[in-house]
Amino acid sequence: MHPLAISLIFLAVAAHAQSVKEVRKIAKQGESALPQLQHLLLNPDVRVRLEAVRGIIDIGGPRTVDALVDATRDNDAQVQILSVNGLVNVYLPGYMKTGFYAPIRKISSDIRSRFGDADDEVIDSYVIVRPNVIQAIGRVARSGSSLDSRANAARAAGILRARPAVPDLVEALRSRDSDVILESLVAMEKIRDPAACPGIHFLVKDFDEKVQTEALEANGVLTCKQARPAIREVIQRTDRDKVRRAAISALAMMPEPSDRALFNSYITNPDERIRAAAAEGFARLASIDDARHIQTLYEQEPRNAPRMALAFAMVMDGNLSLAEFAPLRLLVYSLNNSNYRAAAQDYLTEAARNPEVRSALTQVLDEGARDEKVYLARVIASSGDKSNIPALEKLSHDPDSIVSAEGVRQLRNLHARL
Repeated sequence: MHPLAISLIFLAVAAHAQSVKEVRKIAKQGESALPQLQHLLLNPDVRVRLEAVRGIIDIGGPRTVDALVDATRDNDAQVQILSVNGLVNVYLPGYMKTGFYAPIRKISSDIRSRFGDADDEVIDSYVIVRPNVIQAIGRVARSGSSLDSRANAARAAGILRARPAVPDLVEALRSRDSDVILESLVAMEKIRDPAACPGIHFLVKDFDEKVQTEALEANGVLTCKQARPAIREVIQRTDRDKVRRAAISALAMMPEPSDRALFNSYITNPDERIRAAAAEGFARLASIDDARHIQTLYEQEPRNAPRMALAFAMVMDGNLSLAEFAPLRLLVYSLNNSNYRAAAQDYLTEAARNPEVRSALTQVLDEGARDEKVYLARVIASSGDKSNIPALEKLSHDPDSIVSAEGVRQLRNLHARL
């Protein structure tokens, strides 16, 4: 290579290094640097723009929102990913520690390897997200400059409970990219808007097993009743246990009396998760005629997951005893076990829509262990009404600081719901 060309390359590298260094220096000035950093988002060098976004994120707080929204319009996928995650971080502080805040070369692989890791991340009900943030994230989910940026934005929409972005998520399904579809479906499950049903029911027969199972779950969570015939067909025709489990579970979320025979045919299946799904179907049918049969199965069931599902069925049938080995007590005790906590919380949240169940659970708030109080506070905040405010107010003064903090948080969530 000609010496002059080599010299020009070294000069360009030196100029870039100086530019990035200057951006970092500007960012250290704090909020006063926001106008300069926002201007740098127009720099032709993508590395400078990325550093500007990082600087804006490090400053943090509501005043950075407009700059980050502007950054989502960048035509570079990595800038889009970083700016979307920065927006999530404003509403869910600490997200950047678990989000895709990695070196540029690792962002794409991180998205694919982390599917499912953030399934439980979601903002509290009392957190209000600005409309322009939802619009920006929805736009990237629908038409971002890469499939990675679209998948990342779909995840962000779910975390922010971005209901207005549901049409964008439905449109994102047209990408036919598994990662984008999976993230969009999980987001819809978090948002829980049945308006998405017409756009997702066809995926229950998708050829990709991961997409099919997630679509089955999403149709169940959103109670997409028009998908019932297709789900029943999947149960009968599939030769894959994982798909059958997901299909039975989906149907169990919105059963009809005619499905009782189907659930009964799987309630003693060798696969414990299929047994659990069938038991959930009986739970939601909530027929007193099944009570004796369910109790017998509960007493004989050796595995914890189906035993919890059977306990859920008994509670839904009206068994609200809190005796030592009673089904409701089993669900409460399971809140102390990290392996079964999520299922127990889900069962209790659904059962607690019944005021009598909530009344029984508020008794535990006075006597329960720390984890029981913390997760029951979440249950009551999700399913309670004004009559449950005193119980959460009392919990907010618990001598255990972790419990009292959760009491305050869930009191705010309950007020936001009401």
